[in-house]
Amino acid sequence: EYVSRSVKAGMEEGNILPSITATTTRFEGMDYRSIYSAASEDDKSLRYVGEGAVIPQTEIRAADHLVNLRKRGRMLVASYEAIRFQRLDLFSVMLRQIGGQIMRMHLEDAIDVITNGDGNDNAAEQLTVGDSVIGGSAGSLSYGELLNFWNAFDPYTMKEIRSAKTPQEKTRQKMFFFWYKPEERSRIMQALKKMKRNDLIKRLFVYLAALSLTATSSLQAQNAWKNATKAIDYEAEAQVTAGDGDTPLWMTANKHGLSSVVHDNGYLRLAAFHKAETDSAHKWRIGWGLDLVAGYGMSSPVTVEQLYADFDYKLVRLTVGAKEHPMAFKNQELSSGSQTFGINSRPIPDIRFSLPNYWSITGPSAWVSIKGHVGYGYITDAGFQKDYVAPNGKRSEHVLYHSKAGYMRIGNPKKFPLTFEGGLEMASFFGGRIYNAGSYFGEIPVLDMKHGFRQFFDVLLGIGSDPTDSGYDNASGNTVGSWLFRLNYEAKDWSAAVYYDHFFEDHSQMFFEYGWLDGLLGVEVNLPKNPVVSSIVYEHVKTDYQSGPVYHDHTEAIPDQISGIDNYYNHNIYAGWQHWGQAIGNPLFVSPLYFHRASLAFPGNRFKAHHLGFSGDPTKEWHYRVLYSHQRNWGTYATPFSRPRQLHSFLAEVTWTPEKIGKWNTKGWSAKLGYALDRGNLIRHNTGFQLTLSKTGRFL
Repeated sequence: EYVSRSVKAGMEEGNILPSITATTTRFEGMDYRSIYSAASEDDKSLRYVGEGAVIPQTEIRAADHLVNLRKRGRMLVASYEAIRFQRLDLFSVMLRQIGGQIMRMHLEDAIDVITNGDGNDNAAEQLTVGDSVIGGSAGSLSYGELLNFWNAFDPYTMKEIRSAKTPQEKTRQKMFFFWYKPEERSRIMQALKKMKRNDLIKRLFVYLAALSLTATSSLQAQNAWKNATKAIDYEAEAQVTAGDGDTPLWMTANKHGLSSVVHDNGYLRLAAFHKAETDSAHKWRIGWGLDLVAGYGMSSPVTVEQLYADFDYKLVRLTVGAKEHPMAFKNQELSSGSQTFGINSRPIPDIRFSLPNYWSITGPSAWVSIKGHVGYGYITDAGFQKDYVAPNGKRSEHVLYHSKAGYMRIGNPKKFPLTFEGGLEMASFFGGRIYNAGSYFGEIPVLDMKHGFRQFFDVLLGIGSDPTDSGYDNASGNTVGSWLFRLNYEAKDWSAAVYYDHFFEDHSQMFFEYGWLDGLLGVEVNLPKNPVVSSIVYEHVKTDYQSGPVYHDHTEAIPDQISGIDNYYNHNIYAGWQHWGQAIGNPLFVSPLYFHRASLAFPGNRFKAHHLGFSGDPTKEWHYRVLYSHQRNWGTYATPFSRPRQLHSFLAEVTWTPEKIGKWNTKGWSAKLGYALDRGNLIRHNTGFQLTLSKTGRFL
């Protein structure tokens, strides 16, 4: 399919065959018999017909001779090294070139049929000076004879006729018709130089390049819209959760917010997607997704989980809407989660420009590559906050969202097994209306935050201030971020990685002024294929330092500035680093919903945690994963617990994806059963069972 798409894309670039083709007939066979109209000029006229008279008719007959079809072919041969070590985009270029050559041969065949016919005495009529149609004497052409030649094309009209006499002139004339052939361009330049028209060379080829680019871009854009209606993947999913207490942590965490703390809940999910990556052979690509959820025991009975469109040009992507994005540098199934951009809360709708895949800045060697994004969005949980938060509690509405990230990879995994990745993630809440916001002077009942051009610019650069800062400027809005690092080793049949995620609030721990004593340190190992364990992840998370227990803004009496008590995931103005009640980052910052305080502040953000996850595939149809986390939590600096609290969270999950059950084809079906529990004194004792049935496939 990939080869077919790439060759077809090359055939469609600069294709003018449809312009000289009346219709296309598809059939199976080695020869073809056409039809034609056997009517004289008198038969073609529309005459008066008397009552009861015979109506003139036009007879359509089959052609006398069969048209033999010639078969063309080309074998694509590639060495093992070319396939193993080269990127698909290089193969796409070569395959598009083959497609272009195929289309040019089709065009030459079409011109030959027009000139010489297809064997049924139907070659285009040739007129010669001196015959009865044009008149005159052979070898000369007067103006009157030129008019006769013009009129012979009736009812077709032309504005200009250029003719060549000698074979050399005809050859030179022909090369201009096939200007798109590389071998003709040098001959055209030589001809213009002989005519001393060097001024036309630059103008001509700039025009030809612009014309080719415009035609190609327009065609590719049309193809992108057309391809967006093909290869549509669908997913239908039903899930039921039941148990005692609340839904356990690892049954709600890292599911893009598609979960509920309420112990008895369920949903039906219907989704359709067209991935832009499906059209990788094209420069212009369009992807889209629609994901609808209806359920009970959820934060809302009906949810638009995803609704987005991707517009790709080469390596650049514009995304509009709410879309689930993966974590960077972490295992999506086994990790506890990223601290800034996790997969724990509902997608935030935004407009995002991105390089979604690594782009080499060192040429074909790809030893240094970059990717990233920048976007602005809108927080959608204002109604949920109003219903959940106590009347005098802190909540917000119409809040804007900004996110950006940049990543770099040093090393090429196709050429050397060791690679290093690093990056910076930053995000902000800004603007909106805040109820019961905190400040140096107590609570403010209603606070309208600015959202003008200056605020958009400030959050982009991570600067600015809030109206409650009282001269002690920090950063505009609720600004958070992470430094990410990962060292990878990829062997032939196994791989290992060590990674670090350092979280910061505002600027206090963005650099090294207060030391990087907090962070997430992880190890991931992917083992050779075996029926027991496939992947193992261990992570240690430490958040108890937070730049220290002292915060002091400089004064005349004490000029020192001490920016401690970072209060991770909380903010004096905004409700917290959450969306629809779930942490936007790592779920070990346990959701405020588990504490049942009618508040969206995180009451336990100082903790040390150990997290272990492993998964395996005992058979082709069976997959399992196990997660276990333990944390020791001290509350917050402002409201510490009287003694440290513990939390043990466990999940065991097994998935069955049978290809067949008896005679029933079950391809695309899967059943998942999970058991989870929470124990300790940080939150309630929770126990839950979860059953999920899903069906995936492709419409077109």
